[in-house]
Amino acid sequence: MVHLLPPGATRPLPWLILAFALCVITCRPSEPEPSLSGTWNLSHFQDASGAWVSPPPPQMQDQPIVLSCTDNGRKGHFIARTLTNQLTGEYSYTASGSLEITHFEATYLGDAQWAIYFREALPTAHRFELTGDTLRIFYGDEDLYMHFQRGNLRR
Repeated sequence: MVHLLPPGATRPLPWLILAFALCVITCRPSEPEPSLSGTWNLSHFQDASGAWVSPPPPQMQDQPIVLSCTDNGRKGHFIARTLTNQLTGEYSYTASGSLEITHFEATYLGDAQWAIYFREALPTAHRFELTGDTLRIFYGDEDLYMHFQRGNLRR
């Protein structure tokens, strides 16, 4: 019988099986980094408990507030449009959902109160949750958020 292993060496097959099993258990494919890139229509404001919900007023049903974001995985810029105003700025975020508006500019023409809430809330954004075509941006000191649906730019 011919031995291909040096004397005292163990067979590599058990070690290969063990290494493969450890890799299967511990090596998980990395999840894609979140991105806010895209066009988002604001559907309502809400608190985390769901006790308070503010949908758009009737005059804004056909003219949604649109938020368009472009980012590189950590930093980006946005343009938002209400019925009469435009908001622009820059943001940074982390994969864990932390969000910071780093630059904010807006026009201040007369607008519906609901659009004014948006203009006041956006610069105080501090966290986001992204699930499929739904984006929730939390703002202010309380657990309030803006609820967006991925959509097409309608303006």
